Amino acid sequence: MTRQRIPRARAVPLAIALVATLAPPASAVGADGPSSRILVRFRAGTPRAEQIRALARVNGTVLKTIPRIGYKVIRLPGAASVVPAIAALQRLRAVAVAEGDPVARATLTPDDPCFTGSCKNEVPQWNARAVNAPLGWSAFPGTFYTAVQKAALQRVKVAVIDSKIDQLHPDWAPSGGTADSRTGGQLDLEDAKDWVAAENQTGSWGWHGTWVAGTLAAGTNNGSDIAGLGYRAEIMPLTVLDGEAKGATDDIVDAVVWATAHGARVITLAIGIGGYSQALRDAITDAVASGALVVAAAGNKANSDPFYPASYPESMSVAGTDTTDGPAYCSNFNGNVSVSAPAMRIVSLDPMPGRLRVGPCGTSGATPHVAALAALLFAQDPSRTPAEVRAIIERNADDDLTYPGRDDHFGWGRLNFERALRDGVGPTAKSVRALSPQGSSNTATILATALGDRPILAAEVFVDDPGPPGTGLTMSATDGSFGDTTEALAGTWEAPPGSSTTGHRVYVRAYDGTAWGPASSTILIIDRKAPEIANLSASSSVPPLAIPSSISFDLRDDRARSLVLRIRAHNVRTGVSQILFSYDAIEQGHHLFRWLPPAAQSPGPYEIIVIAADEAANWTNASAVTLVA
Repeated sequence: MTRQRIPRARAVPLAIALVATLAPPASAVGADGPSSRILVRFRAGTPRAEQIRALARVNGTVLKTIPRIGYKVIRLPGAASVVPAIAALQRLRAVAVAEGDPVARATLTPDDPCFTGSCKNEVPQWNARAVNAPLGWSAFPGTFYTAVQKAALQRVKVAVIDSKIDQLHPDWAPSGGTADSRTGGQLDLEDAKDWVAAENQTGSWGWHGTWVAGTLAAGTNNGSDIAGLGYRAEIMPLTVLDGEAKGATDDIVDAVVWATAHGARVITLAIGIGGYSQALRDAITDAVASGALVVAAAGNKANSDPFYPASYPESMSVAGTDTTDGPAYCSNFNGNVSVSAPAMRIVSLDPMPGRLRVGPCGTSGATPHVAALAALLFAQDPSRTPAEVRAIIERNADDDLTYPGRDDHFGWGRLNFERALRDGVGPTAKSVRALSPQGSSNTATILATALGDRPILAAEVFVDDPGPPGTGLTMSATDGSFGDTTEALAGTWEAPPGSSTTGHRVYVRAYDGTAWGPASSTILIIDRKAPEIANLSASSSVPPLAIPSSISFDLRDDRARSLVLRIRAHNVRTGVSQILFSYDAIEQGHHLFRWLPPAAQSPGPYEIIVIAADEAANWTNASAVTLVA
């Protein structure tokens, strides 16, 4: 796979930007907070005396060392001395790396009423079905384990580097044991570590670590709260963010090193530092080389800017999707995105006594989905390398139709647990598309492609609740007969009158004579509402002077992703009509077109008519305007 390499930014400008925009108040981080610290790595073989002289030049005091990757965390007399100190150290031949220690933050954007708790017990785990987690659990390992059974199985440690995880939440123990993994629970308290003082662990964002860890591995099939997606995972709580979701980059570096040294197979970073850190990249590189997959949030600024640690090529960057499998409005998108996962309205654990919390849009919610699947894949085969697990997840993601193939919004596609956990078993269903009933019809059309090593012999579709393989609605090969290793599929589903318009999940499987393959899914929305055309206007045109008419309007539709558009000019004087513009797939939003009537045509007035239709063939005409040429 070819991945875009993000060029390294120089440490001095990075330090200036972060000190100016991200430094927290002193009360949040103390006298030796991130604004007064830098990370230094000396070149191999540099004598200790020379190191001491180098640090003396900037009045630096060593706060701690990170021996595994060779870094020292230096405290300076004050924030004002950081930039010149970095510059001075970088000029020394003995110094390999000198960089700022920016503030890290959690990656969630709290903007939903459920964030306040008003509906936190009313939101189902739609995200679990979206990634085919229940089907994945059925495929492997085939049962939900008790604490006694779990203790006898391969245990996969997943480090959650975040804010404090509530160890006393009742949903950690799946069978009545304690939270500690030594007695069958989900938390590896033996290797847990805090870099934040106890008095700074609570605050308005103190819930974040518990919420992330809950999505990943809360107790499953225990009749309580939510189902953790990676129910066999053993969470290693590593606290680097305070109650306001801020922390020092050097603590994150230290936590990654700690997780690596204590056997984590997956390292979860639902946080971001906003700028490049060579020290953090070195720690992540070492972790991957030591056998850990590093999963990081792509960021929540809805732009393509690099966001770290997700944008390091060694990290697996996770973008966000919404409830319709489209791109989440908050999610970053760039060439480093590996896969995508649900990032909106995720219900998970809240520190007691809150118990449950609904998160709004944030790639913090998407990241633990991928970490959970990675943990299951390592449990399935402990000999797998991080590169192998990453490849399985990427090649089995559900590709989207909005941006087919690998793209910056979805990476290789939206996560699919069942396909990844049944990798290589049976044919694969790809590019599933569900077309809403048109007009007054209740018949929805389902399209897909099946790929296999053996000839495809059958295919089926389920809506909302997938049943046992071989019990769904029959699909047909569009060429009239099965028997090829690649088959285009088509099927129909009769939507009951009055069916929900909020969305139905559609699952497609294929059969090759030896096994039914894993299902791929998409969203079907019963759409009876036509698009809206608003603010239509057209200016006058003067052909001899080559002054074109400007035709502008807003195209809106709250369900369709792409629309059909036709713009017609009707000469009122002659009765002649012509199509000016024709688009079979145009996005909603504001549009501007320019048209210059041919000089040979009769002068107007012209009536400009805009016609639009959605994917369910709901047509609408724009308000007509008169254009005098």
